[in-house]
Amino acid sequence: MIILASTPKARRYSGLVLARVSEAGELEPLFDVQERVRKVCCHIPLFGVTALDPMINIMLRSIDERQRAIAAQALSCWCVVQEYAIEIWEKGSELIIDLLLVDHEVNPEGMWYAVNILVGIVQYREMREGVATLEFLHDAHIRSTWTALRHVIRGGDDDTVIEAAVLMQTMSTFGGLEQLMDVLVHEDGGPVALKACASVVQPLCAKKKTRMRVAELAGKSLDELSIWFSKYIFGA
Repeated sequence: MIILASTPKARRYSGLVLARVSEAGELEPLFDVQERVRKVCCHIPLFGVTALDPMINIMLRSIDERQRAIAAQALSCWCVVQEYAIEIWEKGSELIIDLLLVDHEVNPEGMWYAVNILVGIVQYREMREGVATLEFLHDAHIRSTWTALRHVIRGGDDDTVIEAAVLMQTMSTFGGLEQLMDVLVHEDGGPVALKACASVVQPLCAKKKTRMRVAELAGKSLDELSIWFSKYIFGA
């Protein structure tokens, strides 16, 4: 559909159709969702590609922000199939990071769905380190997963910020803990961001080793941590 679309409007419509038919229904069994996604993304002999290729290389790479948002919406749905999640990251990782770094006012839906792509990818444990450690050069500047997520934490809407904080917690053993603590220590975000970061870090402190690391990063004693967290979570 996307390959045959000859105008931006046609590509947006085609991409949106693919995204909508890929979305999971309420209480729909995971197996049924995966089977439908496999049908949507099946190999197309005529063009020698699957739906993943044009969605990444045409729509996600577009200068049209609406196309990029729709592409991210579809790709976030397709991560439900592990091999697709791996392919999306291998082919589109830098484009996903670029979308996260767009100003929220320019493309709020794109930022939201880009975060959800990463959420879908890191649900597979073997993918977490690769996502967390991504760095690449863009216009003489280093871009990375962490710089992108910190941008989201500072400027995203409330729902996107909360989702980003949970995503960082999922990658806590690959630098996510340090990033979350840096947000809190430097108060590098609004009240919602600080509450979200504190709320996802506090449960990690159930492990003594993590609690000690958090105390070290916060510059607090172990006994002071509970009060310190409550300042962000409850405004105490």
